[in-house]
Amino acid sequence: MAKKLTLFLLLLTAAFSFSSCTKDDWSEFLIEDNAWVVTKATYGAPYQYGDMFYFYYNHRFVIEGPDLYETGSWRVQAGRLLIHFDGSPGDVHIEAPIPVLHSWRMVLDCIDYLFNMEYSLNLERDHSLNGYSYYSRQKQPEDTPTDSVAADTVKVDNP
Repeated sequence: MAKKLTLFLLLLTAAFSFSSCTKDDWSEFLIEDNAWVVTKATYGAPYQYGDMFYFYYNHRFVIEGPDLYETGSWRVQAGRLLIHFDGSPGDVHIEAPIPVLHSWRMVLDCIDYLFNMEYSLNLERDHSLNGYSYYSRQKQPEDTPTDSVAADTVKVDNP
């Protein structure tokens, strides 16, 4: 019996040693294809309660808020969420260690290189984006209001 248990543990250890699944892979799995809502932000953060973060499987993202619409790419590396905004020079604009990550909640300790500041964000999973694509979330030219009256009547569809 002891030999079987030893052999089983040895095989189990070998299987985990050669597994390609890393902590970063698991973090990406939990983050991607989900919409996350900001539930708490430290004072002065550029993101506020209610802002939405949409992280897509193809490593693209959309961030939306009342006066906010940003797109770019994201990845997890060495336990940090790395964000690059479209149209901005440089590679990493926000580097955010992830001290808390569950399937329903994450905390980001952001180092924002564009605004030269640090802040924390608490996000909760709002809904799955399974079946939605990054490209279906892109603003179309007709979504942009041309005058102040149109700005009050623009309808934003959320998935």
